Amino acid sequence: MPIMGPADGNQRIRGGIMKVAKAGNGFTSGTFTQETDNDDAKTLGLNVAKKMLDFGPLATDGAFRLIHDSRHAWQLIPLPGSNPFKAELRLAAFGAKRATVKAVEKIDAFNAASKDAEWTQDGTTLRLACDGQSFSYRIIFQ
Repeated sequence: MPIMGPADGNQRIRGGIMKVAKAGNGFTSGTFTQETDNDDAKTLGLNVAKKMLDFGPLATDGAFRLIHDSRHAWQLIPLPGSNPFKAELRLAAFGAKRATVKAVEKIDAFNAASKDAEWTQDGTTLRLACDGQSFSYRIIFQ
């Protein structure tokens, strides 16, 4: 099937929004709305209101990938082109019930003005504020 939709200027095609409903082992309904050139950021799925969205194990107003397969250090990788964002990681939900964060380091900063992540730990909750101007952030545990 050919990919159709408006190009966003960053080598991506905006195809549209697909919503499906599932019950048991099957899909019960679905809709597809094709995007147009004049759709605004809300239809692209961006959190333009910078509202903290709670996903259970974490809450954020940004977008990132969290690699948490080590007891010594985790890696938080912002979505390319990210704006500054905040995140709350509930460490116990990721199996780190007694973890104490020692440092949060920026990795491969994009420019000299990139800032270190600001962070605090309250019990098993790690709160971060990142400028999004680094490839990733390494969360180091004691």
